[in-house]
Amino acid sequence: MDTAHPHGYTYTLTGDADALKAVQTLMNDLIQHYGIPDNEPLGCFVPHEYLMQVLIGAEGKAMFGNVRHFYDDDPEELVIETESDDGLPLRDALPACFPGLNVQMEEHKMQ
Repeated sequence: MDTAHPHGYTYTLTGDADALKAVQTLMNDLIQHYGIPDNEPLGCFVPHEYLMQVLIGAEGKAMFGNVRHFYDDDPEELVIETESDDGLPLRDALPACFPGLNVQMEEHKMQ
């Protein structure tokens, strides 16, 4: 993986309604406490390490980056957009912490 430049990752979350609601609450709380609420189109910029600390209590190189956007307009599908060197830790942590959650991840190069 090219670690010289961060990559963008889009996580589409579907599945159990209670799990989706819990993720929605977590993300909105993190945005209010650590991010920049109502900063569209630039993004909310929650440090990725804060989200990962809540999910798995971990710190490390793979945790660097930012949650840029969180979309919760559709109660049956949530979308999290991040920038980081590695998208796999978040992809794996979400369903581990929220049983019944389905996570699809797309990677794209940041400009």
